[in-house]
Amino acid sequence: MKEKIRVKRRGREERAQDIVLDGETSLPIQARSKVTTATNSAVHAHRSQAPSSAIAPLACAHSAQAQWRSPMLTPSSQTGRTLGAIFRAASRGNNKMIGIFSWYGIDKPFIERISSIKETGFDATSMWIGEEDSLVKHNKMDDMPYIVRDSGLFLENAHIPFDACNDIWSLDTVKANSIKNEYRTYIEFCSKHAIPILVMHISKGYQIQEINDSGISILHDLVKLAEDKNVKIALENTRVPILLDKIYETIHSEYLGFCYDSSHDKLYARTPYEIVETYKDKLLCVHLSDNDGINDSHWLPDEGIIEWDMMIQKFPKTYTGIYTLEVVTKNGEENKTFLKKAKEKIETIRDRIQVSPKNST
Repeated sequence: MKEKIRVKRRGREERAQDIVLDGETSLPIQARSKVTTATNSAVHAHRSQAPSSAIAPLACAHSAQAQWRSPMLTPSSQTGRTLGAIFRAASRGNNKMIGIFSWYGIDKPFIERISSIKETGFDATSMWIGEEDSLVKHNKMDDMPYIVRDSGLFLENAHIPFDACNDIWSLDTVKANSIKNEYRTYIEFCSKHAIPILVMHISKGYQIQEINDSGISILHDLVKLAEDKNVKIALENTRVPILLDKIYETIHSEYLGFCYDSSHDKLYARTPYEIVETYKDKLLCVHLSDNDGINDSHWLPDEGIIEWDMMIQKFPKTYTGIYTLEVVTKNGEENKTFLKKAKEKIETIRDRIQVSPKNST
């Protein structure tokens, strides 16, 4: 049975439109018109008027977001770069923002999850762009950023699939070129939609223990494209974190950074919590969650065995990004109950990090 959901466009007091698409919500094709000259002028006006203070860029970003998030607009490349710069300035200037990944283990349509995240009081979210999400599966991935921004949330990053990420290091040129081209499309997607950060894994499992020249060449190519498209790539710590050392030693770019995953850190690091201090100058975003020490459970903080006091001591006080949870429900809580609990947990961690006198500076 098709599910009918009513969505108000741009927050205006206008008639809500019914959007129905095979049980998942999407935007009508006719809503995707090109950016008008007036909109481009408005965006450039926001850029030229942007003050240098920490608070003003955030207000500027929200003002521009009113233009950006409308499903009536499809961003041109230049508009995407402009808004991306505004969003990044906003994030750098305000490190009180909290977020949660758009998938949190409760089976609801994407638009309902986004609405619930906003209603709970989160500032931001991140999106998965693999086919596990029904909108991606039905070739509606381009609608997802509009849905997020139309809710009033900040879209922090996009996480790309990692099932074939080991092909980066493959000596089979067909596999290597295929994964490179696939990842290039994800960078283009982020640029098109002014998503400032692309999160990726550089290995899966324990098969990859050493980097090679062909893989480094691929990463060089991806970073160069990211620089051209004004998108930052954040490499996530996974099962073989030493690979990150070798990559960062080889490729030097402000567009190549780090995504800290606390669950992976606890499971796979020889000395947990050191990596977030080691890469503090590269830290772009975080995936905070807990686990049982055996599985990558992605539970809420304090539901597992992570020593949050130790993590907080190591976490860099210089971090100015968004405090983001990448979690799923452990005990089958109801949607609103789980999100409320999640918000309380991430606010506590954020506040403890920011007042801790012992963490890195």
